[in-house]
Amino acid sequence: GEAESGLERLHQCAEKELQGYIDGESPAKDFNDFRTKLAGLTSVTRNYFENLVQALENGLSDVNNGQAGVKGSSSKASGSNKGRGRSKFGPSKISSSRNTDDNRH
Repeated sequence: GEAESGLERLHQCAEKELQGYIDGESPAKDFNDFRTKLAGLTSVTRNYFENLVQALENGLSDVNNGQAGVKGSSSKASGSNKGRGRSKFGPSKISSSRNTDDNRH
């Protein structure tokens, strides 16, 4: 679901949009915006998968009990909303009680 679609967006950005900079088709002055977008997608995708792993570790009790919270992303990635009525990266469907440290890599 959400984790897979986040991974697809990350893949699209990392491989296909990057190719435009490699081929010289995209202006070099826009590379910083691309870099910010890529970092944001990476962070959001990581959070989706961390939440999924946490839910699996808990036996999916969060999902089965109907307690799956909506957790918005705090990413600073650039990009337009394109009228979808939600944030660019979408809300997470699985809540996590684990505190994540965005500074660890």
